[in-house]
Formats: sequence, C-alpha cells, structure tokens
Amino acid sequence: MVLTLAACGHAVESPGTVTFELENQGQAAIFVQTAQNCAGQTWVSILEPDDREVGTEGGRCATRCGEQPIACPALCVLPEAKRLATGERTETTWDAIIYRASGSCVVPAAADPQLSYRAKFCWGTGSSTVSGEPVVTDVRCATEAFTVGGAVRVHHLVR
Repeated sequence: MVLTLAACGHAVESPGTVTFELENQGQAAIFVQTAQNCAGQTWVSILEPDDREVGTEGGRCATRCGEQPIACPALCVLPEAKRLATGERTETTWDAIIYRASGSCVVPAAADPQLSYRAKFCWGTGSSTVSGEPVVTDVRCATEAFTVGGAVRVHHLVR
C-alpha cells in the first residue's frame, strides 16, 4: 500500500505503514503514556540510525512549509496513563511520513526503505498525577529494529 500526502506543492509518497504493538505478558499490569501535551501516542517513538527521534505527526499546530498557518485546535485528546492488564495490548499505526522542522514550519518526507529504524517502546509499572495530568511512573524502555516498506508490524512483548 502506498499513501500519498500532498505537501509543499508536490506529493510525498509513503512507502507503506508501520503498526507498533506493545503487549503485556508480565505478571502485573503496566501503564503506557498517551497524548501527553497533545503529542499523540507517546508510548512509542521512532529513532533514525543516528538516534534522532523522527517527527511523525508534524505537531498539533505545525504548519507545513509553503502553506498558510493553521489555527490550533482549542482541545486535544486528554493525556492518559493507560493501564494494560496481563494479556492486553495496545497499538498505533504510522504512515511512514517524517516531518522535519524547517524554521517555523515542517517539511514532510517519506521514510527511507533503505534505512534501519528503531521503535522505542516505553511503559511503566505505575501511574501518578503531576500538575493535574496522569503520568506513567517507573518507566522502562526497549527498542526493536525495523525497516519500512508495505505493511509492517513491529511488536514488543513485556514479560
């Protein structure tokens, strides 16, 4: 499947999709952070070979270069320290489009199928409230390597 995104006066073709899945097979519940500061799913991030984090959404109020500035939404998804009991899983899908900052705007580009990316999965063993927002505590992270192209699944099992 190839997705096309119109940007900056030209089309950006995605090499496919990547679905990230975190599964809890441990003895106790775990927690994953979602939607912190309107940033989307924060329990998984994508790293390039040089360890730079990939921008996957362009930011909630980011303007694509060459386009008119957009109005920021007044509301966003509320953050959550989502609980995953033993045997439960969560997933999110990325369209393999990278958003790179360029001054005050972002430039979308397709992820390179020749590169080896890493998914950084993070979860915690507890949750708390900080400044009125739920946060995951005792955070642990692990990485899984992957490449883009077609429909890819990247799975991490927590034991």
